[in-house]
Amino acid sequence: MFMADETKLALNLEALKETRFAYRDEEVSQIVLSMSNNVNTYVYGSVGTGKTTAVKHAIGKFNDAKSKAIYVNCSICETEYAVLREIIDQINESFVQKIFIETRSNYDLVRRIKKEKERLPGLKVVVLDHIDALEEAKIVDGLLDIGFAVFLVGDQPKALHRLSALSQSYFANVIQFKDYTSEQTTKILQSKMRHMVGEGFYKERLVMQAAVLCNGNLGYGENLLLASVLKAVSLKKGCVDESDIPHIEKDEELSPDEKAIMEVMKEQHSVQGGQLYRLYCERTRFAKAERTFRNYMRSLSERNLVKAIGTNKGRVYELVE
Repeated sequence: MFMADETKLALNLEALKETRFAYRDEEVSQIVLSMSNNVNTYVYGSVGTGKTTAVKHAIGKFNDAKSKAIYVNCSICETEYAVLREIIDQINESFVQKIFIETRSNYDLVRRIKKEKERLPGLKVVVLDHIDALEEAKIVDGLLDIGFAVFLVGDQPKALHRLSALSQSYFANVIQFKDYTSEQTTKILQSKMRHMVGEGFYKERLVMQAAVLCNGNLGYGENLLLASVLKAVSLKKGCVDESDIPHIEKDEELSPDEKAIMEVMKEQHSVQGGQLYRLYCERTRFAKAERTFRNYMRSLSERNLVKAIGTNKGRVYELVE
């Protein structure tokens, strides 16, 4: 299906539904093998390296009539209670046997899921994606106690340090998603452009520029290409080139507090989270609470302005040049 606007250039809408999956066959095989053998596993890698896509692909290969893995997005389900309720909801969707329980007690929910799991031998794996956003890491203790093979997916190797010492001892199996090389990034984005507009309707320099700007974050790179295509279509151009890449004045999109944070980042380049918060408070007349500050930093990271390394008190933020 194509969307055209009285021009040769057209956007293939079906290409927008495709997910990133390239150069990750080995990692997917490792994940499926670990799931099949009920091995607790930590999967980590930089933002945009295809972890979520690969994990979901592995779940699709693992799930069958005898085995079931449940996927939980911790950027949405941030608390222990939210994760447990999500697991119950998915059990109710996937199995004939339903769980009906009304309680705010995490202990009661864990106990009930553990009881039901004994009756559902096919329910084997729980995947917690984006664990960097998880506010209550003790949920992992409960899932292990229930008897699940737990798969954690995060951005940094140190994310495991958030777990209890006992839980950490269960995660000897680690699968790293290494950053895509510049060549791999370019090839993946080229493939995306071929699917979106077809050969001959884009310039190679467009792809090369997007590959540089995304800095290995393929999700961001693909969105840059999409925005470029939409701009070219709106201008009734016959070909997409590097001039169509949106020029974003990054500071214009920031709130006053975020601007203050970025001013500190430009001076420091790399700074520990606690120190950054103190410097922000010194620079801002009405500084926000630490929880709001963390939300600012998450937003800046998602916009590829800063890079977060590590977790909790040991987290360091680096300026993305």
